[in-house]
Amino acid sequence: MLGGERRLWHSSLNFRPSSSGTAGRVDALWTRTLDHSLYDALVSINVPTDKARAVVDAMERDMGTALATKSDLQLIRQDMENRFNLVSRDIESLRQSTQRDLQSPRDSTARDLGAFATSMAKDLEALRLTMTVRLGSMLVVGFGLMLAATRL
Repeated sequence: MLGGERRLWHSSLNFRPSSSGTAGRVDALWTRTLDHSLYDALVSINVPTDKARAVVDAMERDMGTALATKSDLQLIRQDMENRFNLVSRDIESLRQSTQRDLQSPRDSTARDLGAFATSMAKDLEALRLTMTVRLGSMLVVGFGLMLAATRL
């Protein structure tokens, strides 16, 4: 009787291969073998068949939702690599944009400094000329006063 129940239950198992092709078939086969082995082990130690079925069903449900297969991990890895590449491209684009944005003020500042230096050179030259004329005027006046004072 027990063997008959087990065979009926084995034939009624509903295994769903994953959508990842060959890996899904291998995962389903591995899960089916594991489920059968676990069910057989539980029944062999006198666990009631309904409880053994509940344990296997719970394990199958957990394996489908809580555990990741190699193909799941590969998909996650590929997704992370894609996201990393997107972030890298975004950072490079931001760097280039920032570099372009900063280049214009740099060029403008260089032009402004060049114009300021030219203006300062002209102003200093005018100041030098003015100072020379004033100093010369003071010398002529001072020399004239000394001559006038010596004639007295």
